[in-house]
Amino acid sequence: MEALLTWLDLTAGDREKLRRILDLFNEKGTLDELGLSSLRDMFSEALFPGVNTTQTRLRYVLLVPWIYRSLETKGLGKDKDVATEARKSEIKLIGTLLESDDRGGTIGVNARDALVRLPSDIYWGALNQWGIFTGHESQWRYHRNFHSRKPRGELVEDDQGIEHNKISKWHIHLSDPPSEFPWKASLSLTREEADFLLGRLQENCKGTLLGWLATHGSEEELEHDHLWDTTARKKASADLRETIEYARRFSLHVEGISILYNLLIAEDRISLGIATDDEKRDRPYIEHYKNQLGEWAVLETKEELYDSADLYDFAARRGVNLSYPQIQFIETWGMRIKAVGAHRLGEDNNARQLIREREWRLKGKRARLHSLDRLRDWSGGVGLGRMEFRWYTARRLLRDLYAGLNR
Repeated sequence: MEALLTWLDLTAGDREKLRRILDLFNEKGTLDELGLSSLRDMFSEALFPGVNTTQTRLRYVLLVPWIYRSLETKGLGKDKDVATEARKSEIKLIGTLLESDDRGGTIGVNARDALVRLPSDIYWGALNQWGIFTGHESQWRYHRNFHSRKPRGELVEDDQGIEHNKISKWHIHLSDPPSEFPWKASLSLTREEADFLLGRLQENCKGTLLGWLATHGSEEELEHDHLWDTTARKKASADLRETIEYARRFSLHVEGISILYNLLIAEDRISLGIATDDEKRDRPYIEHYKNQLGEWAVLETKEELYDSADLYDFAARRGVNLSYPQIQFIETWGMRIKAVGAHRLGEDNNARQLIREREWRLKGKRARLHSLDRLRDWSGGVGLGRMEFRWYTARRLLRDLYAGLNR
């Protein structure tokens, strides 16, 4: 029977959690095989709030509101479903963008009408967290309450003289779309649009690397392979520098887990006779991961022993609850490094067993190191590389911002 994923009767919070889980499968270097993705998410949110790995271009945070505001202005009849009407507009937008001079990163190029995850869904978190949508509610709730709202009202001032819209929940200074929209559109930001987005990031992303780079960054900063190589590591506030350092150190510490995990897979495929046809391919993988583990050990050994107390303190301040098995796994990994040294972990039976048991507890019969079928479908690497905490996506968005500001 074909496996299908359907949206059950979930709360808005449940749906958002599930979307984040699905995003993990799109991010290079996922470590979810061993249950570390929630910790990566914790650092990612602290560094780049509102960013997720399925985002492509920054101007979508304007294109989506323009579509919805148009529906608000039209006073969509109650016989019309706002989700359906918005979907129609978003699907049409694909073709419109592809006719423009700046179309790289257009979402849905291949899927078109069959597109499952629309830009509005992908960017809704950013719209909320960056203060572009001021309703502070899920997209599902916005859709549900759409017909209870009246068309956009007149502006009013509060006691401090700040203007607000009586009805609309979009930011009061969100610009109107160009006159040719939605018949013509591109993914390039105008100077006015970039200034607006810069203001939102400065106001709503204070203390984050996203906010800092929006204000102080440059194209040169975005050339770095790792976020901790940016000048923010030295010039940002003490709190942000601490967050960057915690993220850097954690990323390095657990990288060895991923490398050893892949080494075990390659070894098992040969020892169990699974790689009969691919043995010539798999044996070099063993040497490759041994070399990778050695290179990682050199870097890990240069650092002070990892202090997991820093991780727990950071999680507590972020309001993130760590599970006991997760804590135990990380602490035991650190204990093996302390006991035998990073250079000997590849030969350490306790470290090897730690990884096997961790995967079994998380996945049971679906654990790759315990399933012949899953060992067979290994393509040469899973969970590879350092955790980058959405840095590559953030760089794409920031490039768009800088380009707009320089127009």
